[in-house]
Amino acid sequence: MRNVRWSTLRSALADRYAELGGRIVCDRSVEEAGPGCVEFVDAAGASHKEDGFDVVVGADGLHSKFRGWLVNDGGPRDAGRTIWRAIIPFADESLLPRDACSMSAGAGKVGFLTDVGENCLYWSAFATDEALAASTVVRGDDVKAYLLEEFAEVAALGPVIRATPAESILERRVADRKPLVDKKGAPAIPWARKRRWWTRRPLAGGTTTLLGDAMHAMIPSLGQGANSSFEGAYRLAAAIRDADGDYEKALRAYEQAQIARVAAIVDASARQGRMVYEDKDEFMRAQGEAQDSMWGVRFEDLV
Repeated sequence: MRNVRWSTLRSALADRYAELGGRIVCDRSVEEAGPGCVEFVDAAGASHKEDGFDVVVGADGLHSKFRGWLVNDGGPRDAGRTIWRAIIPFADESLLPRDACSMSAGAGKVGFLTDVGENCLYWSAFATDEALAASTVVRGDDVKAYLLEEFAEVAALGPVIRATPAESILERRVADRKPLVDKKGAPAIPWARKRRWWTRRPLAGGTTTLLGDAMHAMIPSLGQGANSSFEGAYRLAAAIRDADGDYEKALRAYEQAQIARVAAIVDASARQGRMVYEDKDEFMRAQGEAQDSMWGVRFEDLV
């Protein structure tokens, strides 16, 4: 199995979007948004207001401003783990066969390697807060030296860490977002409710929605974050195509369908993310079962 490098996919999508006549503007951050309009601020501090949109989609990731405006549910849920990761040239097939991936683990620590094409290899190292608290390794300024010592018991990580420039190693907390469901597990879209006079949110549903991690960020244990986002993009595009001018109704239908699909994946990803440190055999069994239940979805052409 080969994974696709995100930067490669992003570049392909941007190229295709431009071919279709789309306009891409970079180096701006979102400051405010309202029905059919968005206000940006550029690197120089100048404001730029864009309006006249039929639909506004907040696809601004784990720390989404749009989610804050629409849901107001605080920040991401911290999973109690840290991840270090990088992409390096795939120079040694003794570490991993082509088109393959591997996982190894120690006490509270996990290493993952996968072929991402273009002669590149992705590696990641996860550790629980408990494992790091119990560790006797003293962290200094040299991240490579620290990781080599901290993950010495995790097979295969040593060679890839040594082959990685220190400045290329990314460190992040592992986190997800609470699924937008009610106590029975049914989709519950806060911004779909009627706006009340006491609501001060600049957005309250209407023709605004969320997409991807902004709507359903998940732990990466099942590798379904990007896949779920692409499914959502398809459902959103189909809803807009068939809206017949009623974009608000179309967006609410998209949100219901997407949350109904991904809420269980978010929960399964969180369970798998914990289980890999507790019971490796059960993790592998549940991993295959979960993936079998998610894969095989077919979509008709949009055009």
